[in-house]
Amino acid sequence: MMNKNVKIAKELVKLAKSLVALDEEGDRSGFQLLHDYDNLIADRKYILYRKERGLWRIRACRDFGLVKKGDLGGFVESEDNLSHKENCWIFNNAKVYGNAKVCENAKVWDNAEVYGNAEVWDRAQVFGNAKVCGNALVCGRTAQVRSNAKVYGNAKVFDNAEVYGNAEVWGDAEVCSHAQVFDNAKVFDNAKVFDNAEVWGDAQVYGDAEVCGNAMVYGAEVCGNAKVDYNVSEGKVTE
Repeated sequence: MMNKNVKIAKELVKLAKSLVALDEEGDRSGFQLLHDYDNLIADRKYILYRKERGLWRIRACRDFGLVKKGDLGGFVESEDNLSHKENCWIFNNAKVYGNAKVCENAKVWDNAEVYGNAEVWDRAQVFGNAKVCGNALVCGRTAQVRSNAKVYGNAKVFDNAEVYGNAEVWGDAEVCSHAQVFDNAKVFDNAKVFDNAEVWGDAQVYGDAEVCGNAMVYGAEVCGNAKVDYNVSEGKVTE
């Protein structure tokens, strides 16, 4: 089913051409309408092309970034979900809905979902079967949430950080710098993982804990007010 807006736009073009053809007194109203329509299209990089299961499949109406005019993209609930500016795009069967926003040069693809009030921007990427939701923020030049990872609540993943595997980040937790959280690891509450730190295996970092430097935490818990910049492979570190 063709988007209603496209049908209206086509009718406007027909009307404008008719006005131009009938204009015998030098009135430029028809040309002005065509000009206004061209400007409208120039500001838009995609249209809501076809509705499927309650969401709109998008279609590019001009070339930008890696996208070519006519390419089909993923799904949105409305145009509020994907900016018309810069090179952000939703590929494949990825979905962005609710009040979620993808903007700047961010990419969402594969079967990933971004929803709730979540935001993905800068050059961040969300892909695989990853989910970003709630009030979560993913941003940064190479920030990634991928595989089956989930970022939600008020969590933030930014800078060059990566969250992947079956990892989860939630609450007010932050993963940033060049940190990585993967496997079945969980980072939550007010915890922070940053610098070149890695949290993996079945590790958990929570409370007000911080994991930083070149620390590797795997199969252990870091919690309370602990500040860890060394390797931890078992037990619980609370301070």
